[in-house]
Amino acid sequence: MAMIGLVIVAHSRALALALRDLARQVSSEETAIAIAAGTGPDKSEFGTDALEISEAIQSVYSPDGVLILMDLGSAVLSAQVAIELLPPEFQANVQFCSAPLVEGAIAASVQASLGSDLETACREAQQALLPKKEQLGETAEMPSYSLAQDEVVLGSGAPCVQLVLHNTYGLHARPAARFVQMAGKYTAEIQVKNLTNGKGPVTAKSLNALATLGAVQNHQIEICASGPQAQEALQALSGMVEENFGEGTEPPPSKPAPEISQPKQIEGALNGIPIAEGIAVAPIARYEAPPPPVPQDPGQGFEHEWSRLQTALEVVRKSIGEQYLRVSASLGREQAAIFEAHLLILDDPEIQDGVRKEIENSGMNAAAAWQKIIENTAAQYEALEDPYLQQRATDVRDVGNQVLHALAGQTKQVEIRFDHPVILVANELTPTQTTQLDLAQVQGLVTVVGGPTSHSAILARSLGIPAISGISASILKLADGTPAGLDGNRGALWVRPSDEIRKTLEAE
Repeated sequence: MAMIGLVIVAHSRALALALRDLARQVSSEETAIAIAAGTGPDKSEFGTDALEISEAIQSVYSPDGVLILMDLGSAVLSAQVAIELLPPEFQANVQFCSAPLVEGAIAASVQASLGSDLETACREAQQALLPKKEQLGETAEMPSYSLAQDEVVLGSGAPCVQLVLHNTYGLHARPAARFVQMAGKYTAEIQVKNLTNGKGPVTAKSLNALATLGAVQNHQIEICASGPQAQEALQALSGMVEENFGEGTEPPPSKPAPEISQPKQIEGALNGIPIAEGIAVAPIARYEAPPPPVPQDPGQGFEHEWSRLQTALEVVRKSIGEQYLRVSASLGREQAAIFEAHLLILDDPEIQDGVRKEIENSGMNAAAAWQKIIENTAAQYEALEDPYLQQRATDVRDVGNQVLHALAGQTKQVEIRFDHPVILVANELTPTQTTQLDLAQVQGLVTVVGGPTSHSAILARSLGIPAISGISASILKLADGTPAGLDGNRGALWVRPSDEIRKTLEAE
């Protein structure tokens, strides 16, 4: 008798091994169960690995399909990325199940041993908590919540906690992403308010809403929750804040303005902000990404436009997952976390709800509605006082433009290639564009817009590309092939450097 396969994805190897043994005891030894859990050389570290998940799926694959059960947070992201690594003929037969991991795995394994299909096994897994709830005298109806509500009003008696952010940058992209992922685990409505600047409250389940609080180091926030798991959610979120999201607590470095008003005393050089150390001597090559086409014609009805948008979102979701894997393999998981934040921007419930309303109420086409909401969201970031958070607008537009290109049928990421060494000059580079650079030929980066804490700057440093920003926009008028010398240590650019300066830079 053929049967479906099960894959257990967990952060803990020990948990996954024990759960597999328990599931087989209640079903049968023949039940096809694979695990993907832990990271590190011996899988003893907490975490999940998309490559291991993909291999686990293939090890238990059958034509009847594979059901995946996950524990929390990045396990879901890793599993989504793993699907894209499968052969195309496998992908359609793999299903995620949002059931509780322990009870769900046991229920699903029983169904698998009985020869049930994927839908039945997942449904039984999702209902696996009902017997426990009935035993404890709780309502048998599983509560639910919507991630796309305009405003969640919590009762006056909702429990709250007040905490101070001690980590270096407060709720910047990566801690905010972890916060949203943790909040999404609980059946509770959760709001966050910045008590220091009075902003909020906003839902804790939207990355962009959370970031617009402008919550930086030493700001006091208030987290309130209501619902069946309110106390558990507050405890988990408080723990993350109190542990500083696993980050340092050193004061952030001073943030220079995008334009340097007082040039450094480097004779004959244009001066900007040092972004990434190193020296480069090469001709200039200007880069300007083509803007995505955004038709202004009326939409062809809600169902048609919403379907087009969902298809584009799936294309971009796959692309970001591939970027995550590529950067993780070459630069490490910490740098790849930038693209975890991009996935949360892509699936942000407030963005999608805003687009839905523009299509429904204004009759806009999907591209025009998406662009409007993306620009509104980016503008909210730019209106924040903190320069670090202002730079997140670039990430929002990066994700937004990818979706617009996908809506126009332009789905392939184009590598930024050259046939000779260059110093790349641009108004601004997004993280996605930075990962597309031809590292064999791009010797240095110069941008008009940006700063040392932008995600593009972080990637440039990790890639070892000398870079500066804050250069005068006049640099964009130079002809391609103009000789130049770049000092990323001091933030200096020489245009048509003298022989003496060129030789000095080459020696350095």
